[in-house]
Amino acid sequence: MRREWQSAAADIAHIPGVAILTHSITVAHTSSKFSPLAAEASTQDGLNVHCAVIDELHAHKKRDLYDVIDTARGAREQSLLWIDHDGRYRPQWHLL
Repeated sequence: MRREWQSAAADIAHIPGVAILTHSITVAHTSSKFSPLAAEASTQDGLNVHCAVIDELHAHKKRDLYDVIDTARGAREQSLLWIDHDGRYRPQWHLL
């Protein structure tokens, strides 16, 4: 994760108004932020996301975090949920 974060930060560091913090990237004039979430679903209540990226979905043992993030998109008309996984079938839980 650290390498991806550093790469993303380096790509946008030159843009005026962008603040690169230790664990988030913010744009004050649009009230936007890009930040990783904890893996514990119970700590994510109250999210309101426009775009969410779930990486390595196949490694999730439960679908509770997926459900919280998916529900958090409900207030947005054109929200985006991007999911990355290795394509292997996981019989312990189903998303769709």
